[in-house]
Amino acid sequence: MKRLLIALLAALLASCSMFPAYKRPEVNTPAEFRGAPAPLDAKSLADLSWWELYKDPVLDKLIATALQQNYDVRIAMARVAEFRAIGSVAGLGSIPQVSVGGGATRSRISSVGATPLSANVAPVRNSFDAEIDVSYELDLWKRIANLQAAARADLFASEFARDATRVSVVASVACWATGLGAQDASLRGGIAQVVSMNKRGSAFGAFNGVYGVAWFAGSVVMGMLYDHSILALVVFGVVMQAAAAVFFLTLHGRVQQAAASR
Repeated sequence: MKRLLIALLAALLASCSMFPAYKRPEVNTPAEFRGAPAPLDAKSLADLSWWELYKDPVLDKLIATALQQNYDVRIAMARVAEFRAIGSVAGLGSIPQVSVGGGATRSRISSVGATPLSANVAPVRNSFDAEIDVSYELDLWKRIANLQAAARADLFASEFARDATRVSVVASVACWATGLGAQDASLRGGIAQVVSMNKRGSAFGAFNGVYGVAWFAGSVVMGMLYDHSILALVVFGVVMQAAAAVFFLTLHGRVQQAAASR
């Protein structure tokens, strides 16, 4: 009875608590936190190619086109496939070789002759033969193992040559694109300095047209000189660059004089 009264008194005291009922607060936690595993489809910085860090879609397209259409890269990839196929068959000598063959012949004995055939001898005869050959080479002198090692070495060398070719092509395209972009920006800035603002649009169009024609003609001449003399090619390039610099400086001086006279 005493125990029942004590339990009832404890329940009454608990029901008379002055503290409010606990309610879990709402906490706005971030969707991601440091150290959380990244999604499988997300690329980390280490997975990106170095040129993708610039986030330039034009450069990405140029490099992708060069890697897809460059013949040196195609040849290197074909060599990798060739040596991979050679490596896959280099170890076939270490497994048993089984060969099966068979043959059939049909002959007829002529019944015309001085000695006729007896009645119980058939003039037509059929003969069949079959053979099976099983061989296995014990690689005591490591001939097959050396062939496999040589095939793997050739495969690794071809993969290294492929990667080196890809790096060379990517670096060449990136340097060319960067240099061309810097040159284009410099030329536009130079034209903007010597041409008034209301004529810059037509000036840019005329310059790009003349520049394209000159680029094509210069490329043709340099290609012809390359087949004859490298020295002549270098001299031609230096002379044309010097002439372009002199022409630009002369034009810039005249425009400045015209602007000052106004």
